[in-house]
Amino acid sequence: MMDDVFSDKSMQKGKDRSSLLINGATTKVEDLLNELGTSEQGLTEDVVKEHLAKYGSNTYPEKKKNPFMIVWAQFKNLFNILLIMAAALSFISGIMSNAQSSINMGIVILLIVFLSILFNLIQEQRAERAVRSIQQLVPMNAKVMRSGQEKLTPIQDIVPGDIIILEEGDRVPADARVINSFDLSVDNSALTGESDPQPRRSIEESEDEELFQYSNLVFAGTTVVSGTGTVVVILTGEYTQFGSIIGLTRSTKAPPSPLQKDINHAARLNFIVAMLVGLVFLFAAYFILHLDLAASLLFMIGVMVSLVPEGFQIIMTLSLALSSVAMSKRNVVVKRLASVETLGSVTTICTDKTGTITEGQMTARWMWISGDRLKITGEGYEPGGMVFLDEKKLMASDREDLQLMAYASALDNTATLVPPLGHGKSRWTAVGDPTEAALLVMSTKCGVNYKDELKKKKRIGMIPFESSRKMMTSVHEEDEGRYVAYVKGASAELLARSINIYWNGKIIPLTPDIKEQITTQADSFAREAFRVLAIAVRNFSEVPTHFESEKIENQLTFVGLIALYDPPRAETKDAVAKAQHAGIRIIMLTGDHELTAGSIARKVGIISTDDSQVISGHALENMSDENLSLLLDNKELVFARVAPAQKLRIVNLLKSKGETVAVTGDGVNDSPALLGADIGIAMGLTGTDVAKESADMILMDDNFASIVNGVEEGRTVFDNLRKFVVYVFTHNWGELMAFVAFVLLGTPLPLAIIQVLAIDLLMEIPPSLALTTEPPEPGIMLRPPRPKDSRLFNISALSRSMYIGIIVGAYVLFWCFNIWSGGGWSLGSNTVPDHDIYLQGTTAV
Repeated sequence: MMDDVFSDKSMQKGKDRSSLLINGATTKVEDLLNELGTSEQGLTEDVVKEHLAKYGSNTYPEKKKNPFMIVWAQFKNLFNILLIMAAALSFISGIMSNAQSSINMGIVILLIVFLSILFNLIQEQRAERAVRSIQQLVPMNAKVMRSGQEKLTPIQDIVPGDIIILEEGDRVPADARVINSFDLSVDNSALTGESDPQPRRSIEESEDEELFQYSNLVFAGTTVVSGTGTVVVILTGEYTQFGSIIGLTRSTKAPPSPLQKDINHAARLNFIVAMLVGLVFLFAAYFILHLDLAASLLFMIGVMVSLVPEGFQIIMTLSLALSSVAMSKRNVVVKRLASVETLGSVTTICTDKTGTITEGQMTARWMWISGDRLKITGEGYEPGGMVFLDEKKLMASDREDLQLMAYASALDNTATLVPPLGHGKSRWTAVGDPTEAALLVMSTKCGVNYKDELKKKKRIGMIPFESSRKMMTSVHEEDEGRYVAYVKGASAELLARSINIYWNGKIIPLTPDIKEQITTQADSFAREAFRVLAIAVRNFSEVPTHFESEKIENQLTFVGLIALYDPPRAETKDAVAKAQHAGIRIIMLTGDHELTAGSIARKVGIISTDDSQVISGHALENMSDENLSLLLDNKELVFARVAPAQKLRIVNLLKSKGETVAVTGDGVNDSPALLGADIGIAMGLTGTDVAKESADMILMDDNFASIVNGVEEGRTVFDNLRKFVVYVFTHNWGELMAFVAFVLLGTPLPLAIIQVLAIDLLMEIPPSLALTTEPPEPGIMLRPPRPKDSRLFNISALSRSMYIGIIVGAYVLFWCFNIWSGGGWSLGSNTVPDHDIYLQGTTAV
């Protein structure tokens, strides 16, 4: 089977790559080992060499770019071409008139072009840096069985059929099938975006699961968070799921921003106008004024220089830089300056759920004990909060069943809470399982200090969580020679092992009626998208001799239920409403379950009608582009359990429909979509280096509300840039009037070329920057996003700048002529008798 699949590399893409892994997950271990030509003793060195030659090394191929072609591509920017032409004209003018100042100005313009190209080259390397960051997630060595001996082997030498030993803290070096495990859990967030530990075991799976839901598969780039295991490698290098993300990242080019497109459009328009007007004036100078060819060319140069906004790129860059500083004060760090304006033109935001819409921290919200539903206040890992029954505040000391819930949550736990430490860390965090961290916080809200309790009640044994049991137990020595096993796990599993229940301060038999009541309440919590855990205890009069499930986890006394979830951020709902009022559609793309994703989306207002849809990645996989495109017309959508390629597919289809798309992400799995979107937004607190490298912006507080604030800033930038563009081209038309007067009226030239360049590169910058820093217009977030065909510089702006420029130019010419007339000049004369008076007139212009 392996030979057939790897012989055609095209088969390793898409579904064929996944089908090979699914085959490995659904095949008996013995049969899979035979197919891979290996055994639990591992491969021999001779077979390893054969496999390396046949399947290739466990590396990711690098695509080298030609540096010359990268630089040459920058000259496709018409404004750079215009600036180079302006520099050439400056050199020609300086040489022909023996003016060193013109030559110096040409050098300055070329320096501007160089800096512009250098800036763009830096941006070109974002995708390559993202790939390098991804590759750093893969370990350098791994523990491999070869010929019955454990060896530390370089990861590039791992081949299909190798037997790898995994331990807590290891990074998985290849896609593999689990063949032996004990309490093995992995963090798949690098691939799925969801950080909940995923148990892994060696059972044979059925074929009705999504790829990342197979509990007997581990994937390259993920991390072992607990336990140990032995796995057999199925896919390596570019053929792994990790390799597919690298392939997507390499093949995904960051699209030009709307602002870049507008600048190119303005440059084309300016190029055409400058060339046409320059040629017209060349014709007039040579054939009407009968100047010699050299003088006519010099005159044409002056006309073209007057129409080229040499300071445009400088002012644009400075304006966007100032806007990026303003955005940083609103927790948005800008990596690509042009993306400042892009965010303002966004029509669709594709957002992750965990950590962006939600707090990114599990929280215990409800507790059920003795038939009472208790509310738990507070959010995240912050210990502030209380427990209420109706309006009455309760502490652990008030009720024995509540005390047992708090003790079990604190003691049957391996997590640790970490307070704010400063240096940018502004909130409580946790080390360990997020659910266990939430239980520690809950116990603290009940008045139980988990560190003190661990000292008082010494742990003497533990039975780790296993997916087959769906529970975890910690045994502690209590006062007076008592020993208590605290058990937490799935409600159905604990109910099946319980014989009694704490009920209103007494231990009573667990009757069928009470069991039904507990099951009904657990189902009710689940329908509200809560994660439900049950708590039970068992007392021992003597120290247990064996800490095994069969000896400890039975004849339990049921205590209660805890409902946990990752709560929406407090400000998210208002931010969503603000974005929707601004005409922006919000689509949730998450790796979480459909029920949880839909519930959170409804709570924050992303979906609110009966027409809303929650689509799974499995359904998406079987949907054609045509059907998906029709689905994307729906205003309220949530996509759950989506893979990296599916996120990118959604983004590309939205863009093909004319949408300007922003994408948020924090994991390696998000990098292709971040690069492919019009604007990629990475999370600053929880985002991986890969996501940050791939993004255009970084949210320093991981808060969706900050994105909406950025939209407002971006819209303000566009409005102000449009004012600036009209202003810049207005004085270009005004400068042109000086050359019109020279041709039509036969006057001395009212404006020298060096003066034109000085105005464009020096004098216009302060007022232009003042225009670009104006505050937002009232109601800016109540209007819809600007249409894609709405240009920064269009015919309307061109005509407006033209008539204003002509009026201003006519006025300053009148002023200039008035000064000259005081020195003996009269209309029709092509010289001013007094040269000082001539210079005063040109200075006035």
